[in-house]
Amino acid sequence: MKKALKIVLIMITLVIIGFIAFWALVFYDMNPCGNKVASTFFSPNKQFKILVFERNCGATTDFSTQVSLLRHNLELEHDDEGNIFSADRNYGDAEIDENGNVYLKATWLNNNKVLITYDSKIRIFKKENKLDGITILYNKNYR
Repeated sequence: MKKALKIVLIMITLVIIGFIAFWALVFYDMNPCGNKVASTFFSPNKQFKILVFERNCGATTDFSTQVSLLRHNLELEHDDEGNIFSADRNYGDAEIDENGNVYLKATWLNNNKVLITYDSKIRIFKKENKLDGITILYNKNYR
């Protein structure tokens, strides 16, 4: 009888631990990434903005410089990825600025068109040409 009670208690304990672990995964933010905005560029009519930011996902990855196009009243969340551009230093080939970002600049040409100028030595992961009716052009001769 004692052996059966011991087995039942062990099973109940394992179920409780499993239940706690499940809810911890559901409610706990497991994303190790964080963002630090370096610069903001508003469209001429102030309806949109371009955010250039550093994304850090921990010790196993290099920092990346990312760009998001957002409506003027929205904010970048701490775990958002860039929605139009993402790049890193290409194993140290590209230089970084005083904020730790690769050299990158956004220039609004008009309310519907933006030019992203960047260092030609970077390694690009994402490069969108259009979002929310805004055309994104690129020039890789920043320096």
